[in-house]
Amino acid sequence: MAHKAVRVVIFRGDKLLVIHRHREGEEFFVLPGGTIEEGESLEETAVREAKEETDLDVRIVEELFTITQTRNGKIDTTHFFIVDASAGTPRLVAGPELLAMSETNRYDLEWHTLDSLEGKNFYPSGVYAGLEKRFGKK
Repeated sequence: MAHKAVRVVIFRGDKLLVIHRHREGEEFFVLPGGTIEEGESLEETAVREAKEETDLDVRIVEELFTITQTRNGKIDTTHFFIVDASAGTPRLVAGPELLAMSETNRYDLEWHTLDSLEGKNFYPSGVYAGLEKRFGKK
């Protein structure tokens, strides 16, 4: 069975908004986003997930790239969108991420320059390379 998701790319100046995950001793970074719900367009998913995971109202600017990988025998396709979120302060206010927070499972919203993320564990693999190709180092 295929899994389809959307992730959003939010820059403010030279800083990229990421979710710094700590899960059961593993540390990695993801962009805000999530699974496409039945009947939802990619763009609708991007707007909904950005609101759920960051409390920011966003406007789609453009689709950036798509990454397709096989994981645990399933095909994962993730679509990445550049969005404008020029107003507001990102914060985790609701949803399954907030409910799942514990000492061993953290979701921290952080601003980073693109070059400060080089070599970090990013999920899905290929995200950093795609961002660097499009934006260069900031």
